[in-house]
Amino acid sequence: MKRLLGLLKKEWQVQYKWLFTTGILSILLTVVIPFLIDKYVDSTINQANAIFAIASILSFLTFLIVCIQFVKNLNQELRHTDIWLHSTAPFYQLIGAKLLFSIFSNLILVFVMTIVMVITVMSKSQLTFLQDIKFMVAINYIAFISIIFVLPLALVLYTCFLKLKKRLGKFAIILVFILLTFISYLFVKISTSDLYDKFFLQGPTTSEWIVNSIQPISKIFDTVFIMDDIYLREDILSLLVTLFIIIFGIKWYEKVVKE
Repeated sequence: MKRLLGLLKKEWQVQYKWLFTTGILSILLTVVIPFLIDKYVDSTINQANAIFAIASILSFLTFLIVCIQFVKNLNQELRHTDIWLHSTAPFYQLIGAKLLFSIFSNLILVFVMTIVMVITVMSKSQLTFLQDIKFMVAINYIAFISIIFVLPLALVLYTCFLKLKKRLGKFAIILVFILLTFISYLFVKISTSDLYDKFFLQGPTTSEWIVNSIQPISKIFDTVFIMDDIYLREDILSLLVTLFIIIFGIKWYEKVVKE
């Protein structure tokens, strides 16, 4: 645990600048753009609505920024593979520290954006403090679940790129995008199949609390938050698949780096 904390501290020392920059930029985009639109473009546009919309979009897209930074950090450290190979820490800790730092970064950024949204809502309604907290928890939970799945997938795709790059050069990036498209297609195909419906879209749901937490605030801005039911069986399946991807991704990445 002490070694892992040391690795996390190292990640912070290397990456804190982009985290602060992204957080400040997100706040500026959320506040300044709606103000400029309201003042110079169309006076019929409600500034509070624009702030809420932009903050919502940024909150759900921050995991893309975090994933890009995660891959960028891996790419930078590959230039000094001797440090990786001679490190006393095992690969699962080296990669695990980067995964954990990226997850925490995503939570921090989304937390900042949800604060902006709650402040916006406070001037429009009489919602209780508990309702504001529930909203923030629900948004951060969605972001957490998203990043938990996307980061390991990004690690696998990046490892695939490194493997193919040795033989195909820069053309490898095209094949990786094709692979990502195929994975997305396969995911949709499986999740909409009758077999999936029979085995996993049954039993208790776990998403009702999310809708109930977000809906009160979204109604203030004449929007409706729609979310398909998520079943407990789906959550268990997602957890198992994610764990498999993490283990496979770390093991494969270690093998590729050591080649």
